[in-house]
Amino acid sequence: MINLIVNIGIYVLFGDYQNFKGGGKYQLLLESINKQTVKPEHVYIVLPHGYDPPKERLGYEEFVYTDKGMWEQRIFGMEFCFGQLEHSKYLLVCDDDVSFDEDFMKRLLDIAEEFQIDTLVPIKDSRNSKLKNFISRLFGERTENRTSPYKISIKSNGRFSVNNDLRENVNPCQSGPFQCFLMRTDVTPDLRLREEMWLDETRYAWPDDQVFFYKAYLQGLRTYSCKTPEFKHLDGKSGVPNRQRQLDAIYSQSRNIIIFWNRFILSHPNSKHNKTVAKVSFKYYLFINKLRLFVSGALKRDLSLYKNYRRGIKDGFAKIDDLKVTCNF
Repeated sequence: MINLIVNIGIYVLFGDYQNFKGGGKYQLLLESINKQTVKPEHVYIVLPHGYDPPKERLGYEEFVYTDKGMWEQRIFGMEFCFGQLEHSKYLLVCDDDVSFDEDFMKRLLDIAEEFQIDTLVPIKDSRNSKLKNFISRLFGERTENRTSPYKISIKSNGRFSVNNDLRENVNPCQSGPFQCFLMRTDVTPDLRLREEMWLDETRYAWPDDQVFFYKAYLQGLRTYSCKTPEFKHLDGKSGVPNRQRQLDAIYSQSRNIIIFWNRFILSHPNSKHNKTVAKVSFKYYLFINKLRLFVSGALKRDLSLYKNYRRGIKDGFAKIDDLKVTCNF
């Protein structure tokens, strides 16, 4: 292990704040922060305007406010920390429903310094069953790739593959979970994250994590994952998804995958994907999922999910024309 000569700040995002109940899971996060062997210089809690701060307190955190929106709240926190006159070298970015061991930050910082990382995200090995892998591959979703040098890599159709056979603890990656990760504060302006405000135009900012990490990768930043140390995702969301949430989610997914694929697979100058292969694989992805939703809806005599998926595709392609005018790579 190397000697730590760095400093760190933390910012916590209250994501689904309207569903925040009780505070037990948030309290576990506060306890995790408070017991760290490497103490943070600052702890910022990002909340939407109009929301009262939680009663659970560290006693030394600072509450900052911005407009409501999953993407807005995330990038506001990064921008706020970068904008401080004396900002920390690293930021630990986390949701309000995670916890970790007392040496979590020290171990992340050791890795960050050793590998000179720009972003570092803990990712545990997670294997699907053979049946689940077959179904996922059939519909163009998550696959497993034993030959990739990346822990998570982005496929030509805009979805991702995972390599669970990498032996090293630290590996390059192209995407990762957004719940908890370390980043170098100074890379914030390089990412030009406000170009991606289209994510907040739908109820769900999916795939915000993929946009963040893959854009960092395409910009030439050093994006890495580690198997350990691990964090625990306590899953702070409450309730069972209702029909309206399902309709909103399917619309968000179809619209936003159109935009992601066009911006970062087809049009990005640093993309290494073969354009012909990308077009064929993406057309297949859209077709097979429309077919799946149509057949499922026809059997249930309810085509609302299918119609929302198609509407999302239409709106996604319309949005691409706007982004080509307003955003430049």
